[in-house]
Amino acid sequence: MTHPQLADLAAELRERRADALAMGGEAGVERQHSLGKLTVRERLDLLYDKGSFTEDGLFAGAVETAQSAGRRSPADGVVTGVGMVDGRPVTVIAYDFTVMAGSIGMHGERKAARARDLAVRRGTPVVYLLDSAGARVTESVGAAFAGSGDLFREISTMSGVVPQVGAVLGPCSAGTAYIPALCDFVPMVKGTSSMALAGVHLVRAATGEEVTEEEMGGSGVHTRISGVADREAADDAECLALVRDYLSYLPGRYGDPAPMRAVGDPVDRRSEELYEIVPGNPRQAYDMRRVVRAVVDEGSFFPMKPDWARSVITGFARFGGRPAGVVASQPMQLGGALGVDAADKAARFINICDSFDVPLVFLQDVPGFLVGKAVEHAGIIRPEDHCRAPQGLRRRLLRDGRAAVRGRQGGELAERGVQRDGARGGGEHSVPQAARGRARRVAADPRRAAGGARRRGAEPDRPLPVGTDGLRRRHHRPGRDPRGHRAGPRAVGRQAGAAARAKARRRTRLTGLTRLDRVVDSRLRGGEAGASVHQREEAP
Repeated sequence: MTHPQLADLAAELRERRADALAMGGEAGVERQHSLGKLTVRERLDLLYDKGSFTEDGLFAGAVETAQSAGRRSPADGVVTGVGMVDGRPVTVIAYDFTVMAGSIGMHGERKAARARDLAVRRGTPVVYLLDSAGARVTESVGAAFAGSGDLFREISTMSGVVPQVGAVLGPCSAGTAYIPALCDFVPMVKGTSSMALAGVHLVRAATGEEVTEEEMGGSGVHTRISGVADREAADDAECLALVRDYLSYLPGRYGDPAPMRAVGDPVDRRSEELYEIVPGNPRQAYDMRRVVRAVVDEGSFFPMKPDWARSVITGFARFGGRPAGVVASQPMQLGGALGVDAADKAARFINICDSFDVPLVFLQDVPGFLVGKAVEHAGIIRPEDHCRAPQGLRRRLLRDGRAAVRGRQGGELAERGVQRDGARGGGEHSVPQAARGRARRVAADPRRAAGGARRRGAEPDRPLPVGTDGLRRRHHRPGRDPRGHRAGPRAVGRQAGAAARAKARRRTRLTGLTRLDRVVDSRLRGGEAGASVHQREEAP
């Protein structure tokens, strides 16, 4: 039997790579250009610093179904990888419309899920380049749903952990329309992009309504009427430039410092023109945008949703080269009064800044809230979901959980406790007796930490599954409560069951996303008392 030579295998690999980089073929590329859109590879060249992109899953293909039979499916219609934007790593998930209309396939969604997981582990922003017709029918029917069952949960879990951008560069229908709605920043391209839960053909069949894609979900609709999108761009190049500019104001992940930029605008500059811009008569309107431009670093203001709910101005700016968020009233619109949409716009922007430690600057000239039947019917009193669970709380819980994990790996059982307030728990007596004893032994001989990890079949430096409060726990002995005291007969059964469940959980290898999600969710359910679910289940 003759084995192929290494040179022949390398040549075959080069041919496969060239074929995959050709995307949907010449006909598909020509059609993409005829629609006024760039291909996915051309978009990546504009997004990333030159020569910095590294692709993952190039040789993936579509699942063999009747829909994909006999059709090209390089990379399964989605390009994933990491590259540099202004010298900082950024993860991308880009849908290729030349390959089966950029539809979501099972293998492509597995690539996207892995990219999201790595983005959380490495702490990189995620950029979606959306040009997709939705999920493939033949792969999305049934429980598997093209492997995208965790898509929405993962994007929601990542909210406030890493910045997420959903750039809509073409049609975005059905399942893919939810992706930008859950992202922090959504730019759209005028004339070529659209976003709707159902396409025009399904709307016609279901309701009989005749409507175009632009009328139902074009960039004008979502930047001026619905408020789903943040900015409108003239073409793909301008849209990707907006993405790069937006990322320059935010850190790669929560807890990291925001990027600084050298500026020529002196920090001690006085804005004497404010005396002319702001009138002495409180009933006279003026343009607050002139005030913003006068006080921020020259040319640094990046507005968010400038064409929606215009009675309030939101956006990023720099002061002395440091990024900050600006929330300002606009007296030129409704006298600066706040309505339902304006309040929602301000609250959403404040949550983004709070999640990534971006300081806020308020320029207020507001008479109050709008009153009347129209705003009451619109629900001006109703609190929104993002007001109930601020992203900043989620960020702080995640940060405390990671701090506890790092302390445990070093052989320390978080002597200060996960909660920093002594009244809410923490300290030595908040952990089981067995764990306290092990902590003393490790303190006396640090080699015990590495030896114990090897005996448990894990590497010493590998993160181990944690309890719901961020600390590694051993199951308690039946008949004892968490502090070693004797329990009643009813508590014994509950403790035995909880110990068995804890043992089963420790056998499960948790990914980065699942670990973070469990720590946060359990503490949010724990309330202000600071007790973990594990402790509550086993309390006598």
